[in-house]
Amino acid sequence: MTLRDFFRVLLKLIGIYFLVQILIGYLPAQLQFMTSGFEANSTTGVLVYLIIILAVCYLTFYLLVRNPDKIIDWLRLDKNYDNTEININNFNTRNIIILGLFIIGGFLVIDNVTAVISYLYYEFKDSLSNDAHLPKSDNKIALLLASLNLILGCILIIYRNNIANYFEKK
Repeated sequence: MTLRDFFRVLLKLIGIYFLVQILIGYLPAQLQFMTSGFEANSTTGVLVYLIIILAVCYLTFYLLVRNPDKIIDWLRLDKNYDNTEININNFNTRNIIILGLFIIGGFLVIDNVTAVISYLYYEFKDSLSNDAHLPKSDNKIALLLASLNLILGCILIIYRNNIANYFEKK
């Protein structure tokens, strides 16, 4: 099995995991949230929010499952390895660290990208709301944590080779 084939399979599995997480956990919660405070004048905002969330989810799923080669090329996942074949006998410590960093970073990005979008939407909606009777949502800490996790996931994916070199030296 080549490295490219391995990363294709890995990205497709992450895409399927992402789809399951969205369908089972995230979309029902968002639909419930949007319909609980439904007002006639907020129809446009709800539709725009729903379209943005569905577009981001579809694009992520499409790239992960249907076009993993674009992600492999963009992140150069199959570069900087000693050989292009995966042989379990020759799977060294550096390759295991790189693979682990990519998996952890991928899960951090996938789990937090939709949370960041929804928290930003909540903050935007609260800033436009003039109704004093509705309680203001306090999602600033959750937004901060989700944003930090998203940034950390991106850093782990982008700088996985440098991080692996650092850990391999110790």
